[in-house]
Amino acid sequence: MAYETWTKEETAQARNILSDPALQQKNTQYQQRAHTVLYWGLLMVLIIANLLVALVLVPVLIVLSPVYTALILFFVGAAFGLFFQLLITDLAHVQQHQRVTAGAIIPLTAVVDIFLMTAMANTAAARLNIHVDIQPFWLMVSYIIAFLLPSILSELFVKNKAPMMMK
Repeated sequence: MAYETWTKEETAQARNILSDPALQQKNTQYQQRAHTVLYWGLLMVLIIANLLVALVLVPVLIVLSPVYTALILFFVGAAFGLFFQLLITDLAHVQQHQRVTAGAIIPLTAVVDIFLMTAMANTAAARLNIHVDIQPFWLMVSYIIAFLLPSILSELFVKNKAPMMMK
């Protein structure tokens, strides 16, 4: 493949195209729409993953003690919270109301998932003649605290600081 250089006219034309305000605005609008679609798509993936984790944890609820189950849910909640925090931090063009909406949707989905998970675990335990009475309140508290922890830590320690890559 031969290496070809640009003429001064071609370079000037490329600079004019790149510095055109209309094209720059169009590019910015495209990026904002793309980030919004990516954000909501990843949010749906996060909600579905949350539901799948809840289904997988049903046998765990039956077998493990409530303390260990709450601890597992704490780590799962922290992982989902960290993923969510990375998602909203990396997508700069996502609007504040979308962040707040998603920040409410995920924990509410988790609450519903935990209620479903405990109901399924209690039903399965009853059918297996195992005495297990799982109360969802502390499981929800554990999950929600862990989910919010990365966001809170980010607000306390990372607010108004340059990204690590920029240092």
